[in-house]
Amino acid sequence: MRTEIYKQLTTNNLEIDFIEVKLTQRTPTTPKLYQGVGSVYQTDNGELELKLYYRYPDDSPPLRALNTNKHVQVGKIISDERYFDLVAKDMSGNIWTAERVYLSDTSFSFPSVGKIIKIQLESIKSVQKHEKFDTLKGLSSAIFIIPGTYNVPFNKYTDHKTGSTLNKLEFGTCQPVLHQFFKN
Repeated sequence: MRTEIYKQLTTNNLEIDFIEVKLTQRTPTTPKLYQGVGSVYQTDNGELELKLYYRYPDDSPPLRALNTNKHVQVGKIISDERYFDLVAKDMSGNIWTAERVYLSDTSFSFPSVGKIIKIQLESIKSVQKHEKFDTLKGLSSAIFIIPGTYNVPFNKYTDHKTGSTLNKLEFGTCQPVLHQFFKN
């Protein structure tokens, strides 16, 4: 499954279907909760988007969720309580998470018995532990694929008569793939 996801990510074709999606507001008192089925997919630009099908509770007025950001002021930093955390389970039982997801009022569409929530995600991750295949002796690993080509700074050597020094900063393009190892 992971190999398939890597291929889809690098070609901007990622699509993961979820049997369960929960968006929970980051507030300690009475957080809003949106849950249902949905999917994460990649746009043509490589951006990740979540689509969640949310059904209104039978005892809830349909317009209750309107104006979720009515107190947000232009030019002010958005407080943490305005964000949501995502937890989703895919068809294989893997758990996927994303933190600090922002739902604007334009994230919603309003059919009659529920709503469709579409939002852009900055990132999403799934962490799995395979104890019977622990060849890394207590280390875990993660691979981060960042679709697209980026102009990033890097150090370059300058040659001198007596040798060379790493003292020049230049920009170059790359397609980032990071492989990170860390202790459990």
